[in-house]
Amino acid sequence: MKRLDSLEFKLFDTRGLCSRKQSLDELYMFWKLSWERTFLQLGIYDKDNLNSDVFLGKRIFSLWADQHPVGVVLLETHDLRMKCHQQSSYFEDYPNRAINTLRDNHLNLAYVISNMVIDPSWRKSQTDVPMSEALVSLTVWMAKEERADAVLGFSRKERSVDMILDSHGAFPLAEGFRFNCDVVYQCIPVKDAPTFPKPELKTVCLQYLSQMKPHHDELVQPTFEGYSIPQ
Repeated sequence: MKRLDSLEFKLFDTRGLCSRKQSLDELYMFWKLSWERTFLQLGIYDKDNLNSDVFLGKRIFSLWADQHPVGVVLLETHDLRMKCHQQSSYFEDYPNRAINTLRDNHLNLAYVISNMVIDPSWRKSQTDVPMSEALVSLTVWMAKEERADAVLGFSRKERSVDMILDSHGAFPLAEGFRFNCDVVYQCIPVKDAPTFPKPELKTVCLQYLSQMKPHHDELVQPTFEGYSIPQ
C-alpha cells in the first residue's frame, strides 16, 4: 500500500512567468498525455480540448513521487456577478439554471476545480489515503483562505468522483452530457464545508502545506505566506 505522505507537494501559478520551466513542462506533458488517453477511451478526437491554453492561466496543485508527477488538478477563480466570467468557456455547457442557482444563493465568487489527473499506479485502491480526496481538500482549504463563496466542479457519474465532492458538503446543481458521458455539476458552499472530512486527510494535507516555505522569489516557488494553515 503506497503512502501519500511520501509524496512532494508543488504549487505552480501559470498566470505569470515561472522559472521552474523543466518541472512545469514535465507536469504539462503528464497532464496532456493522461487526458489524451482518457479522451480516446471516450471517443473524443478534438485536440482543441487539450491545447496548452487549458493548462495555462491557472493555479496548479501537484503531487510528485521520485521527482515525477503522479497527481495534478487545475484551479481557477470566477466572479459570477460579471458577464466576462459568466461567459467564460468553462461555463458554456453549464445549464442556465445552475448559474441562476449559484447567483440566487449569493455564491458568486467561485473556485473552479478541473482536469484532475491521477497516475494509475496511485489510484485509490493502491494508496492509504485517496489522492483525489486530498486534492479536493487542499482546494477547499485555499477557497476558504481566499474567502471564496463556492468550489465548483463537474465529474463523470460512472466514476463516482461526485462522491468526493459530496464528502466536502457539495450539492448537485444539474446533470448534463459532456465529453460523451453523463456528468453532474456540483457546488461546495465554502462557508460551511468541512475542509478535511477525515482525520487522515487532515494529517497528509497539513504535511503538504508545511512544505510551502516562504521564498523571496515568487517566480521560483509560489508560497502560502500570509495564509492561515490549521494546526
